[in-house]
Amino acid sequence: MEIPVVFCFDNNFALPAYVTIKSLAFYAKDQTRYMVYCVVNKDLTDKNKKHLLSLSNKNLEIRFILAKNTFENAHQHRGITESSYYRLMLHDLIPNENKIIYLDVDVLINEDLTQLFSIDIGENIIGGIKNLYIHQVFEKHLMNIPYWKEKFQNAKYTYINAGVLLMNLEQIRSTEIWREWIDLAKHKWEYHDQDIMNISCINKILYLPPKYNATYPIRAKGADLWDLFSSEELIEKPVIFHFTASKPWDSKYMDQSKVWWDFVKNHTTEYKYYLKRYNKLDTINKKMQRFTLIGKRIFTKLIRSL
Repeated sequence: MEIPVVFCFDNNFALPAYVTIKSLAFYAKDQTRYMVYCVVNKDLTDKNKKHLLSLSNKNLEIRFILAKNTFENAHQHRGITESSYYRLMLHDLIPNENKIIYLDVDVLINEDLTQLFSIDIGENIIGGIKNLYIHQVFEKHLMNIPYWKEKFQNAKYTYINAGVLLMNLEQIRSTEIWREWIDLAKHKWEYHDQDIMNISCINKILYLPPKYNATYPIRAKGADLWDLFSSEELIEKPVIFHFTASKPWDSKYMDQSKVWWDFVKNHTTEYKYYLKRYNKLDTINKKMQRFTLIGKRIFTKLIRSL
């Protein structure tokens, strides 16, 4: 079976994309063939492009698609850049596909994705996994955001994480919902294009099992205490790990990071690079923490001397 999988990223995320695509290829069954579309902007270097292309094999082909500047003025903060919005134009950028799997590059594949792609999406616009983090902080944080009261009053049980999606490009084209996405992107949203999809696709979302988007809240102890997923769903083997908070390449010793580092060490040639990078970053962070502590002590002494 040929399965189209799409990633959207810029040069800053080229190496994490490499690890993700490597995991996709590693777990591919003999009869699976992935057509991988990398939607990128002009800043992707030839070196990184060549590095990514080296992953091509009998089970996986990589094609690069240059993104348009439709969302260059869209709201960006908290590390979310223009590339995150590219998924809103995949119906146009990939005209030869009617149904795709979309993945963020901060995921790690843990199993062949044939079963996921084979799910009948019907006439829904997208298929996704309910967002346990949103569920947990709904009343405490999100309802204090003005537009959430208007747009997401009942979203505690319906809001999805957009990092893993089945996308019905055929329906997106026929309903022209993409026009609404372009209009909504003119406004500031706390969760950017993820908010846009949840606002516009309400009642047009197919909800998928959490094993396909195993975020840390889903895998953490106590996840079954929240009434969003069944206990049976939560104990299923993760098919896709999703690192939604701190990224594993920046946070080596978090509980959720181990699976990523183990894969990089055992199945890629990137372990030494990431370890060196992490150690350098860790040294910088420790120095900053030390200077911050010294600064606080000096400030405290100055205050007391006044």
